[in-house]
Amino acid sequence: MRETITMSDYVVVFDVGVQGYQTWRYAAAPIVFAIVMAGFAVLPSSYLSRFGRPSPGFYRLVIALAATALLAHGVQLLTETRREYNSLSTALRTKHYSVVEGTVADFVPGGPGGHGDETFRVGVVRFRYSAAMITSAFHRTKPYGGPIRDGVNVRIASVNGALVRVEVRE
Repeated sequence: MRETITMSDYVVVFDVGVQGYQTWRYAAAPIVFAIVMAGFAVLPSSYLSRFGRPSPGFYRLVIALAATALLAHGVQLLTETRREYNSLSTALRTKHYSVVEGTVADFVPGGPGGHGDETFRVGVVRFRYSAAMITSAFHRTKPYGGPIRDGVNVRIASVNGALVRVEVRE
């Protein structure tokens, strides 16, 4: 006899739409650092000449190039992370995802400090993610309080392998 599971039997532990766009933080660091570096580029020549040869103009050029590269990297990160969030949240909202429901098996926890992928399967579907990933999808591993472990009953909505909604049976 198959047990009937209702929606109330599950607790939502992750939903990309509820979580919101949070990966912008990864882009903030290079952008802020670029702004700080740009501040050094406008230092008076008398200060920059303390560093000796080459000329203060050379230091300004190097600082400006480094600041530009950091700014470009930050903007690229911001663009890519926003695009990914929009894609995942739209797929969830418009119900363009795959759902797998069942018991977690073959669970391998992620390592401490975000090192190593956390992997598991539900039925024949395998999942892989890491705490070190820059993604709007679920990536909270067991060392960081992740809810996935062997024997847990889950319902997972995924888009191309990215977990957009994770529910755990009470």
